[in-house]
Amino acid sequence: MTRIFDLQLKADRSGAQFFGALLLLALFYSAYRYPFQISSAGTSPGYSDTPLVLQVGKYALFLAFAFWRTTLLVRMGLKRLSITYDGALLCICAFYLALHPVIALLTDPDPSKLINGLFWLAMPLLLVAPADVDGAPRPIRIEFLGRVLSFFLYANFCFLVLEIILFLFFQRLPALSYDDSILVRFGGIWDDPNGHCIFLSFFMPLAAYSQGSYKKKIFDLVALIFMMLATQSVTGIIASISAFFLSTTLLLFVDRNRAIYRRTLILPLILMFGLLVIVFFVEPLRQIFKDGFSTYIELKSGSVDGHAKSLESLESAGWLELAGLESAGTWGESGYANWVVNFGLIYLMAFGLVALVVLARTIRLIKRHRNSDHRIFLCSILCFQLTYFVGMVNLPLDTVFPTNLLFVLLSAISFHNLVSPSANLAVAAR
Repeated sequence: MTRIFDLQLKADRSGAQFFGALLLLALFYSAYRYPFQISSAGTSPGYSDTPLVLQVGKYALFLAFAFWRTTLLVRMGLKRLSITYDGALLCICAFYLALHPVIALLTDPDPSKLINGLFWLAMPLLLVAPADVDGAPRPIRIEFLGRVLSFFLYANFCFLVLEIILFLFFQRLPALSYDDSILVRFGGIWDDPNGHCIFLSFFMPLAAYSQGSYKKKIFDLVALIFMMLATQSVTGIIASISAFFLSTTLLLFVDRNRAIYRRTLILPLILMFGLLVIVFFVEPLRQIFKDGFSTYIELKSGSVDGHAKSLESLESAGWLELAGLESAGTWGESGYANWVVNFGLIYLMAFGLVALVVLARTIRLIKRHRNSDHRIFLCSILCFQLTYFVGMVNLPLDTVFPTNLLFVLLSAISFHNLVSPSANLAVAAR
């Protein structure tokens, strides 16, 4: 898998440290779940409920990091801070997305609402940066980012293989599994199939677009697909594949290196078409697929009921709920439906504006860095953003840690100037 190095952001040193602390928190905080069999899913035997200290620990650490970053920015002086116009617009929307759930407590005193928008508070703290005397933001290097993401991916793959081995030989079940059932879902180092599958979409462009032999690309893609299939996250798999094809199609129009995107589109389509032909025209395989699909749908009845609940809550929502003046207090499987009935249409529109701004910014940076080493990294951000937007239709990803925090962190990168490796010496010489 391609490593990501020489990434520089328009940020001060404390901003780089703040970003790094949140990245480590997001990637590795949940690593305790599988080894200690701790989860609140309530499906797998042998697991105990998550203690309160571990439930609130990640939010307490986030607030501590945010307070530290805010204190340093205040000490620097507000007059010395700089931010772009589109960044300022994003900060306004982020504040609204973070504060409206707090206001909604007045009509429905459910403290769990706070987690819906808490991590949006990181966005303004990441976008605001101190300026030099001439008003130019300082480029500060976050040199460990590529190493951390590469280490996470390889460690996650090894962790997943270990989970499967322990299940096959010792019947050790992961968190979201049922005893004596085919519904055994492996969630990697997070022990969370849905969030794990959604975030794996970030690495798909890195594997598909990177330079190297076709054998290495095929191995990386097969490994990623294997990890996704092991989650049995239908929404995550569909969202990831759809976002990958959608982002690749978009790149055909904004990037001059079109040949690689054409090959990326054509080969998977041929493989998928061939697989469908084999499954539906070979009678034994068609029957196995039909029986297996029926059994799987029966086992997923609880999830289906959750999606039906989301639709019912939308149908019964009154004008007070739609206006955001009253909270219905009902939560289903659709993140967008949950927002409409609990926070109102304005909240959904604010997120829609955020989606448009971050996508436009990411695509603009991809066009600017067509010939840069950062192009593939930005393509990965685009793919992950689209996966998050599509996945929210069928999953409440705004409450799924650490996917919600990773979305904020990676989207914030799109608002910083990326300096190519050739410019590093010039930056260091200043």
